[in-house]
Amino acid sequence: MRLTLIVLILSVACAVSAEVKAPTGPVGPIAVVNLEAVINNAQLFTTRMEKIKKDGAEAETRLDDLEKQEKDLKGRLDLMPKTNADYRKVQEELEVLRTRRKLFLENTRSGIERQQGLLLADCYEQVRAHLKTFCVDRGLKLVHLAPQARLHAAPLQDMLNQLGQQALLYYDDSLDITEPFLAYLNARFAADGGEAALATPKPDADTAAPAPALSTPTAPVVADPAAPGTP
Repeated sequence: MRLTLIVLILSVACAVSAEVKAPTGPVGPIAVVNLEAVINNAQLFTTRMEKIKKDGAEAETRLDDLEKQEKDLKGRLDLMPKTNADYRKVQEELEVLRTRRKLFLENTRSGIERQQGLLLADCYEQVRAHLKTFCVDRGLKLVHLAPQARLHAAPLQDMLNQLGQQALLYYDDSLDITEPFLAYLNARFAADGGEAALATPKPDADTAAPAPALSTPTAPVVADPAAPGTP
């Protein structure tokens, strides 16, 4: 009888210990999202990126016109004798035109890169704000970034940096919310009449974070984007 009582007490003690033991993993529902795929396919990003691309195309046309003027002026100068009274005047015009073209190229490039940086920063903020609402509605407590499907060919140090940026290496496909969240995001954009940026809730001050700027003019956020939902 005494032995049975001791065994019973030990059993209860083990059960209590198991109940109060701290969990070893994340608490609550978790999910994974491919943020690159979301931004590359979100209408709040692509619609405004089209405007930047249009500005870039117009700048290219203007640049081609300046290059043609420079080529024509250079041709005139090459055929003109240096003793000609207009030689120095044409030479100065050519130098001025070259300077104009160089400044136009530099200013246009930096302007487009700045527009892209501001756009990405704003879209990143909006995506996080909408993701918060999406998660609250579905009881999600933690969302991880999906890892890269592959390392991009680069110098060894760059590839090691890519490895170091992978905080998550595997997840079950059932945790991937990329496609449903992207559909939700685009539906919100359409519901706002294509002006979601004007009505999107701002993220909490304690969760707001700056976004990286794009470095390549008119390029997408991802050089080789994976399809939405691809781990």
